[in-house]
Amino acid sequence: MKQIIKMTFIVTLIAFGVANATERDPFLPYTWSAPQGKESANSIASGRHVNPLVRKPLTSYTVIGVVVSPNDALAVIKGRDRSEYFAYIGDPIGSEGGMIETINTDGITVDISGKIVPLKISNRFESQDDIQTDTK
Repeated sequence: MKQIIKMTFIVTLIAFGVANATERDPFLPYTWSAPQGKESANSIASGRHVNPLVRKPLTSYTVIGVVVSPNDALAVIKGRDRSEYFAYIGDPIGSEGGMIETINTDGITVDISGKIVPLKISNRFESQDDIQTDTK
């Protein structure tokens, strides 16, 4: 009786595996694509699959910090919904089609169709790692 149950179980597993084998090769990398048709248009319009830094106008973002090194620069940007994002030179920002042109210790500059818009750091605090001098 145990052998009949065991054999039925094995045959069921094999049949299930063969039936589902045509769906997707488990050894290929998994890729995701946006849904097609009406659902895709609604999700794009609502902004679910759009970079969060280009959903709203440039004026709705605030630069709250920058990290500048000799090789790279990074800006920390906060949205009105209190979400914080990391941005680099060349990243898109703002629904107007802006692109981050420079990141320096004063803030960032954004190029919007040839017009340069500066965004200064709010709550400015500066720290130096190399040499700090104490005044007595």
